[in-house]
Amino acid sequence: MAPSPALLLVIAHPDDECMFFGPTLNALQRSGWPGSSSGLSSSPARSVVDVYVLCLTNGDADGLGRRRASELRHSCSLLGVPYTRVRLVDDARIRDGMGVVWDRSVVAGLVGEAVRAWGLLDDSDDSGLRIVTFDDYGVSGHANHRSVHAGVRWYCKGVGGVELWVLRSSWLVVKYMGCVSWVAEPCAWWVAAVLAWAGSAVMDVAAPETSRVCWNVDVRRVWRAMACHATQLTWWVLKSDRRALARPDSISHTRLLAHSLAHSCCALLVCQVARLVCLSEPI
Repeated sequence: MAPSPALLLVIAHPDDECMFFGPTLNALQRSGWPGSSSGLSSSPARSVVDVYVLCLTNGDADGLGRRRASELRHSCSLLGVPYTRVRLVDDARIRDGMGVVWDRSVVAGLVGEAVRAWGLLDDSDDSGLRIVTFDDYGVSGHANHRSVHAGVRWYCKGVGGVELWVLRSSWLVVKYMGCVSWVAEPCAWWVAAVLAWAGSAVMDVAAPETSRVCWNVDVRRVWRAMACHATQLTWWVLKSDRRALARPDSISHTRLLAHSLAHSCCALLVCQVARLVCLSEPI
């Protein structure tokens, strides 16, 4: 039997691994790679997979890069990915920023470096490599997320033995339904399929053989991973407060309580269902 392929998750910032890919990592660690699926059903065929995480920035937009790097490693550890399989890039050519578009060739080069460093592609290994990343919208429309997608696709065009899967962006209402998305996400997919059949497509609908559904079978695990990102789950507070989180002793008890409440509120917004779509031929 051929060895199971490794899986490389490519993200833009610390917290993407749990905010957007938490259900995927959770399902992979607990149940392996899901079999082919259509709508709500999935086949029982699964395979164990070794997960690696490549984060292309340390999220230093607010000067908290070192703190965020540590948060990423702790979050990945909770999601079953050891420190040795987490690689964080700090490259001046690609910086964290809402409107910053990255050169796809630079992104492709960094992905290639990580693949070579971990030895994820080998001529003697016929199992190949799966890469999971954002789709062309990037879930939230963030320019960095979309640049990751473009760069990873560029990398995949130049190598063989790679199977590219992307996280299909959800409708805005579904995205923030928390556990309700267990029902809402599949329903939204079926609605899109019907509209596409009727000639009024509002989103891409993948064929069953190129689609996988990852259910968040341990919600609390993903929430705990999100709680590691104390610097990011307080997006609503003043920027000065976010920077002060690098020095917790400088924040009053009232503000610390407010931050803790923010963590809980943001955790409730995590999407619990992830639909992955393959953009290349299956391995």
